[in-house]
Amino acid sequence: MSICENCECEHDGIYGSGRFCSTKCSRGFSTKAKRKEINEKVSNSLKGRKYADPIFCKNCGNELRRRRKYQLCRKCIKTSAEYIQNISMAMVGKNLGSKNGMFGISPKNTKPIQVSSYKHTGSKIFTVRSSYEKRYVDTLNKDKNVIQFTYEPKQFKVHYLDNKKERTYQPDFLVNDNLIVEIKNSWNVTLKETKIKSKAFKNAFNIKYEILVLS
Repeated sequence: MSICENCECEHDGIYGSGRFCSTKCSRGFSTKAKRKEINEKVSNSLKGRKYADPIFCKNCGNELRRRRKYQLCRKCIKTSAEYIQNISMAMVGKNLGSKNGMFGISPKNTKPIQVSSYKHTGSKIFTVRSSYEKRYVDTLNKDKNVIQFTYEPKQFKVHYLDNKKERTYQPDFLVNDNLIVEIKNSWNVTLKETKIKSKAFKNAFNIKYEILVLS
């Protein structure tokens, strides 16, 4: 048995020349020998450096580790209206419509939600794309004034242009054959894309159109 020159533990001497028990100890030994020299170099490089005043999150007051564009910590920026709006505007028009490789395909990280309704004009058991749509189906099932509805009615699909690019839009629900309902949450209802789709639909069809915001 051999003794490692770095950690002083017994080992079988298989590694390298047998001086060390592992790569970690081999590298650590050379670093340890030059530790004083390394520390001096770091100290000299930091001499005379001026440190900036600490920066704090303008929402919660916690100190930020580095300067951020919105002067908000990671937790607060997720709820910042300015940040969300800027991200929304930046994404408008990117990879939309038939040019998107995922056009017509449900994202892999989201699973369709199975629902059932005797009021549905198609299959009584079908899938919707979000929990918001599922909640609306539950509402339709309980509403005595609703005789029937269709999920994603194909006859109301709209083709339109947005910045000279072809887009396709299909609303969420046709209720009682006289009302189109589009389901949105409080975030995506403010998107420019939503407003453009709504305008394109109203120009194409003469039927009552409503955007229902759920939260």
